[in-house]
Amino acid sequence: MKKILFIVINTIYIYSCSNDPYASLNINSNSFDYEIAVSGYISTCKDYCEIRITKPILRNESFEFEDITDAIVILKDNGTTYSFKYFKGEFGNGKYRSIDSIVGVAGVVYELTIQYDKKIYTALEIMPPLPSEEFNIPLICEISEDSFDEYISVTTHQHNFGYDKTNIWVYTIISNYNDNQDSLDGYSDPIIVCDNQDFRNTGLTFTHKGSIPQGSFAPSFSGGGTGGMAIDSISILKAGISDEYEKYLSDKFNETDWQGSIFSTIPDNVSTNFSDGALGYFYALNIKEGRFLLKDLFEK
Repeated sequence: MKKILFIVINTIYIYSCSNDPYASLNINSNSFDYEIAVSGYISTCKDYCEIRITKPILRNESFEFEDITDAIVILKDNGTTYSFKYFKGEFGNGKYRSIDSIVGVAGVVYELTIQYDKKIYTALEIMPPLPSEEFNIPLICEISEDSFDEYISVTTHQHNFGYDKTNIWVYTIISNYNDNQDSLDGYSDPIIVCDNQDFRNTGLTFTHKGSIPQGSFAPSFSGGGTGGMAIDSISILKAGISDEYEKYLSDKFNETDWQGSIFSTIPDNVSTNFSDGALGYFYALNIKEGRFLLKDLFEK
């Protein structure tokens, strides 16, 4: 899928000389003045890698981000260098897009370098292993009584706890409606989740390792909702992430979604894998895809 999320690197030479490639960067969560904010990721889907670079804003400011359009962005892996070009978005949210499509590989270290205003910022990220075969996404499926046909609504909480691993999930309803109610309407072959053409009604959710944060309550973690006919398909994308990115997400949610109770943490800047002076995270997603009929998922 073009960009998940939901919405995330030093040289390979340094990686080969160290058991801990992250140790070569000054990765920390200390408070200091940030000069740029970065968001972008690489995945195991064959797709163009996109990086957004903006000027940082304070939390109490309006969410009007100023794009940085004159940076030089380069991504390196095992001996390959990828160049990026800036593209202005429809609503001003421009991104740097790789000129060539990239397929991430498990275990490979990726080095992202950004040159801007006579400074160089670097981030390392390792592509994590492929997640497990189990598609235990916590979906809530209900048949709508107001529909003439068998319509199934699909919802979930945005944050779900008690899992062995932290994963990011994207689920999408794909219409299979035609005269033959038992047909997948030509969609029986595996699809490429990164290709956005056939998708509508997309949802995003997180399953977290461990217990719920102290002072937070599961019902407060609202999630998205979608739905489709019983014969429609649901495509589920399960993304494995690194331990370092998992910590970043935990830091981020402690400052956002999980903030507001008497047990909330003291506000602070979240961790980053960029060198000092940059805020944000460049992350890697190892993606596993599954596809089911909505009626089969409902029956489970």
